Amino acid sequence: MKLIRPLGLLAGTGLALLLLAALGLYILFDGEKIKAEMMRQVKAKTQRELVINGPLQLSLWPNVGVVLGKTTLSEADSPREFLSLGSARVSVAVMPLLARQVVVNGIAADGLRVTVVKRQDGTLNTDDLSRLGRQEAAKDEKVGAGKTAIRILKVADMALTDADVAWRDEQTGRSLSISGLDLAAGPVALDMQRQTLLLDAVVFKNKQFTQRDEKTGGVTQLNDVSMAAQHVAADAGRQALAVDQLTLRTQGRLNDQRFALDLIAPQLNLTPSRVAGGTMQLALRLTGSERQTTARMTLSGLTGTLSQMAIARMALDADSTSQATASGLKVNLVSPVSANLTEQIFILPKMTGTLAMSSPGMPMKKVDLPINGRAQLNWKKKNAAVAVATQLDGAKIFLDAQAMQFSPLALRFNVRADRLNVDKYFPPKSAVASAGDKAEGAPAKSGRLDAPLDFSALRGVNLQGGVQIASLQVNHLKFAQFQASLKAANGRLLVAPLQANLYGGTMNGSLAVNAQDNSIALKQSLAGVRVHPLLMDLANKDLLVGTGSVMLDVTGRGVSVDALKKSLAGSASVDLRDGSVKGINLAQSLRDVKSGLALARGAAPDVIQASRKEEKTDFSALTASFRLNNGIAHNNDLSVLSPFLRITGEGDIDIGLNRINYLAKARVVNTSSGQDGRAVDQVAGVTVPVRVTGPLDKIIWKIEFAQAVGGLLKEKTQARVEEKKQEIKQKLNDQLQEKLKGLLGR
Repeated sequence: MKLIRPLGLLAGTGLALLLLAALGLYILFDGEKIKAEMMRQVKAKTQRELVINGPLQLSLWPNVGVVLGKTTLSEADSPREFLSLGSARVSVAVMPLLARQVVVNGIAADGLRVTVVKRQDGTLNTDDLSRLGRQEAAKDEKVGAGKTAIRILKVADMALTDADVAWRDEQTGRSLSISGLDLAAGPVALDMQRQTLLLDAVVFKNKQFTQRDEKTGGVTQLNDVSMAAQHVAADAGRQALAVDQLTLRTQGRLNDQRFALDLIAPQLNLTPSRVAGGTMQLALRLTGSERQTTARMTLSGLTGTLSQMAIARMALDADSTSQATASGLKVNLVSPVSANLTEQIFILPKMTGTLAMSSPGMPMKKVDLPINGRAQLNWKKKNAAVAVATQLDGAKIFLDAQAMQFSPLALRFNVRADRLNVDKYFPPKSAVASAGDKAEGAPAKSGRLDAPLDFSALRGVNLQGGVQIASLQVNHLKFAQFQASLKAANGRLLVAPLQANLYGGTMNGSLAVNAQDNSIALKQSLAGVRVHPLLMDLANKDLLVGTGSVMLDVTGRGVSVDALKKSLAGSASVDLRDGSVKGINLAQSLRDVKSGLALARGAAPDVIQASRKEEKTDFSALTASFRLNNGIAHNNDLSVLSPFLRITGEGDIDIGLNRINYLAKARVVNTSSGQDGRAVDQVAGVTVPVRVTGPLDKIIWKIEFAQAVGGLLKEKTQARVEEKKQEIKQKLNDQLQEKLKGLLGR
């Protein structure tokens, strides 16, 4: 008891002295003087205006600290506001200052607003502050041991609430803003000499992050960002980072798509000599107006170093579904990963998995493709390469591709396949569309005429590659040894050469597409081709039979298939042998000319008939050339030869409206050979006009017998007149001869 009383007196005396010291500090603290000095120093060193509203307040409980009210800082040499602060409080432990350590018991700031700008000349509106910081750091380096330079900063508790940070790049038109930022951590230790940072119990929350591109109109937005970590240790000098129990969750939108992201990393340690970590999981969900996509990635077994990191297993599962068509795409991919984090190179040396496509419109509803290959990404140089092998219904397909740069995209590729039937994996033409195509007077359609043509995907793309397919079917056309070389740049695509074997012959030419004016140009030469199966597969047109050559050189432009067809211009020609014109048997029809002759004193009727698929007019040779303008192909040099007919003609084929208006002139030659030759011998030399009109799917043939018979009668009447003249002339001649004989006495 005797000892307790002196100790109590000592403690009481000490407490009284501390209270007196605190009271003296409070009385002697001159906030206005300190505030004025701070504003003067800032103006002198930075040419910025520092304005502190209200007095500086000294806080003694629970720690010695200073409370700052509403504060603003201007731009350099300008009244414009650069930074503002609603309030701030800093409390500091006094004793560690004697050991050149700042032990901050707490830092709290609320309502921070700051905007950083990169000007047109490339300078920043913070360059003057950076220079000042470097100058002050250089002064500190000159301060020797035992001086007052601060080396270590320790904060027991740090809190930043309701902060807004903005970045604006006036050169590129891009901007970034972070609003409603809350950050809490503690304890925090920063060693400026060793360049180390330790954080415990880090919690980061942000209401909204927005990035805009004024030139493209693109917007990326993150809402409700939440990140937490139990422990973070960073060592800039050793290039080391350690994170424990990291979680990240956010949601937002990318242009017109909504997304949500979740990341879990229980443990991650990165040093130049060692990389280790627990199993990391990443989940992503994208939701657009027409499609929803979910993806999950798992990384496990991290080992190695920063320059030679290995991930034992990377697993990716992705599922994308179209809400409009109920079609889906699923990807399952597994591969080890090797990486060089220093150079930002990532390699997937052995990818295996499946790609599944499904659609209620596909004949087989679902297609599964196995995947085997490798991929490499160089994020630092922004390039990538992939080599993949797969099989489709037993057909082997190989793809090699290299992205030389990402933006704008520069791509090189090569696709090889032994066979591919593209039609098998697309929905067939609907019954409704087919019925509409067959309607009376309706133009035939191989697809929707109002289907939009949009080549805008070519803009900003630099592409070069080749396609080789041994056996190909697309849009019912059948090719063998198909080869195409593609090159795209400046919004233009050129496919040249475009060549293949088809229908017993060959094709060789080019195709050009221009996204600037939505135009195409097609040049193609077909030789030795059977035109009947070609026309049937291409347009379901049963018009011609024969083998020969077809030349095309056409251009077109339009925002839809219909507009493109109506704008076609250029030239075309055909040269066929040993074939037939389908839909009419002119030999059979010309038999009626004989009966028409019996109606010489009356009018011979014209014959109108629709095309009949079982009827045909044979020919040994057919040639014609066309000039195309505004979707109309005009011909005036038709020549059809057969053992009994010679056909010429002139007229138009309206490709845009899918109609024909043509006048052919068939003349019977003097022969009894060929198709029904004997039956038409009696009308040899007669020219019969045949008018061809109507939709190409439903051609109407009008054989104008009246004109043919009228011409024939006129011709025969003229022949009789000539014959009568000859008879009279001969008779007069005979009479003259008789008289001459009488006069001569013979």
